[in-house]
Parts: sequence; structure tokens; C-alpha cells
Amino acid sequence: MEFVKEIVAGVTNFAEARELWNKLCAPLAEASPAVWEVADGPAVRLVQASHNVIQALVLKVASLSRAETFLREKGMLGMVTEEQVSIAPAAIYGLDIRLVQ
Repeated sequence: MEFVKEIVAGVTNFAEARELWNKLCAPLAEASPAVWEVADGPAVRLVQASHNVIQALVLKVASLSRAETFLREKGMLGMVTEEQVSIAPAAIYGLDIRLVQ
């Protein structure tokens, strides 16, 4: 893993949470609706949810193919697309971890 690229946070009151995040990040503006990209840190993305909870972590890796091979060998491979590979949520107590290059 190279770094945490994005944190996806589920929020129950989307409008209120977005307003609070805008105040917290000021003067930084949203990069896209409900997404803040903070300098060298991870981006924060808000999504509507039934509970306030961290929904996913997006991690940048040097090689998706190596990550896919490793996870497959360990029996931890989740969904695979051209842009990302995920760790099987059942292998890590339900957490959604996505790997991107």
C-alpha cells in the first residue's frame, strides 16, 4: 500500500454533514459534490446512509495485479474490476476496503 486515497463516510443527515464538512475544510472547496481533497491527505467522500459509519477505505497500491494475486492466494479476494480490486468483506469483519492504482 502506498497511501489512503479516500475515506467514504456514510451519514444519516447528508445536508447537515455536508454543511459541517464545508465549514471544517474552509477555505478548501468541494472537489466534487460532497468530496473534499485535502492536500497530501486522503479525500473524504460523504454518502447517504442509514447509520453514521465509515463505509469504505480506498487504498492506493503500486500494482493492482500483484494485489489481486496476493489476495487470491490468501483467499481474501473480493470484487475485481479494471479500476479496482477489493478485499472480501467477510475476510475483514465486513469492512469495505478497495485497492486502486
